[in-house]
Amino acid sequence: MNRLPLAGLAFISVAAISAAEARADMHIDLGGYIRQYVLYADNDETSTGAPSDSLRKLDFRREMEIHFTGEKTFANGLTVGAYSEIELGSESNDASVSTFPFAGRDPAQFDEGYIYFSGEWGRVNFGAHSGAPFLLQVAAPASDGQLDGMRVNIQGFNPDVWDDGLENASLAPPGAFFRLNYDNTDFGITDRITYLTPKWNGFQVGVSFSPRPLLPHTVDGAFIGMGLEDIPGRFENHAEAAARWDGEVRGLDISVGAGYATAEPKVLTAPGAFGSSDITTWDAGLNIGIGEISIGGAYKHSDTGVSGPSTETHTYVAGIAWDRMPWHLGATWYRLELDANAFSRGLADGIDLDRITLGGWYALGPGVSLRGGVSFLDVDNGANSTRDPQQMQAAFGTQVTF
Repeated sequence: MNRLPLAGLAFISVAAISAAEARADMHIDLGGYIRQYVLYADNDETSTGAPSDSLRKLDFRREMEIHFTGEKTFANGLTVGAYSEIELGSESNDASVSTFPFAGRDPAQFDEGYIYFSGEWGRVNFGAHSGAPFLLQVAAPASDGQLDGMRVNIQGFNPDVWDDGLENASLAPPGAFFRLNYDNTDFGITDRITYLTPKWNGFQVGVSFSPRPLLPHTVDGAFIGMGLEDIPGRFENHAEAAARWDGEVRGLDISVGAGYATAEPKVLTAPGAFGSSDITTWDAGLNIGIGEISIGGAYKHSDTGVSGPSTETHTYVAGIAWDRMPWHLGATWYRLELDANAFSRGLADGIDLDRITLGGWYALGPGVSLRGGVSFLDVDNGANSTRDPQQMQAAFGTQVTF
C-alpha cells in the first residue's frame, strides 16, 4: 500500500476539519450604493492652446461601492465583526484621479477593510478606515452631501485655473483634483487602530494611531518587506483624537464636536518644502435642530506639513436644511483660504475660494432618491493674477442604496 498519498489525504482532511471548527459562525450581509449624476461645469478658464484644449463642460459622473459586513456576538457580550468596501469605478472618468497634494494616491478598487471588536467598554477598529476625528466629526447641514458635504464625491471644479484663470497646469499637476471638503482626514483611509468609548449621556471620545499613513493597499501586500525609513515627503506616527456630544437642550437637538490630528515627517526636507514640518489639523463643528429645520457650521485648520510663513489652510462652512419626508432642501456657504505656500505650492499670494450651493433630494422610496444642486464658486487669487475666475456647476442625478 502506498502510505504517502494516504498520509497526505489524512493531513488534508484534518486541516479541513480544523478550519471548519475554527471558522466564525458569522452571517455576511451585502450592501452598498450607486450614485449617477449628470454634471455641467463652467470653469471660466482661458485656454493656453487651441480652442479644442478648453475644459469640457458636460459629463456623466458616478460613484459606486459594495459593502461586505458581518458580526458575531458571543456569550460573554463581546461582538466581533468585519467590514469591507470595494469601489466599482472611480469618482471620475478621467484616467488619473490623484488627490492634491498627494499626487499618485489610488482610491480605486479597495476602499475600507477592517476588523472591529465592541462591547460595553466601547469599540476598537483595526485595519484600513477613517480615524476618530472623521468618525466623530460634526458636519454642517448640506443640500446634497455628495456636492457640498463634509466629504464631496461629485465635483466638476478644476483647480488648475484658480491661480491665474488659465488652463496650464500651474497650480495642480495634470490629473489631480482638489476636493472642496472639510473632513478631518489628512491621509484619507489608511491602516490604523481606533478606540471609541461608549456614549456617556451623549458624550463620546475616540483616539486613533497609524505608524505609516498613506500605506498603499495592494493585493497580497501583507508579505512585502519593510520599506525605507527615511523618505522625504512621507509622514509617520499619525495620532488622532476627537470628542463629540449629542443631546437635547430645551427642545433643541444639539451636536457639538472637535477633533485633532498630527503626523511627523520621516525625514525633514528643506525649509519651505513639503515635509519640512509636522502636519497638524484640527476641526470643530456645531449643529442645531429645531423641528424640521437644522442649522450649523464647522471650521477646519491645517498646518500643511510645510515650515515657514503662509503655509496654512482655513476652512469655514455654514449650512441650513429643511426636512419633511420625502423632501430635503438645503443651502451651504463654504470658504477655503489657501495660503501662498500651503502644500509648498510657492504662489505669489494666497487663494480664497467661496462656494454657495443650493439643492436637495426627493425620496422616491426606501433607498432611492433623486438629488442635485447648483454651486457657484468665486475665486480671489490676490496678486497671483489680475483675473479671478467665477466657476459654476449644476449636478442632477440619482442614488440607490441597497
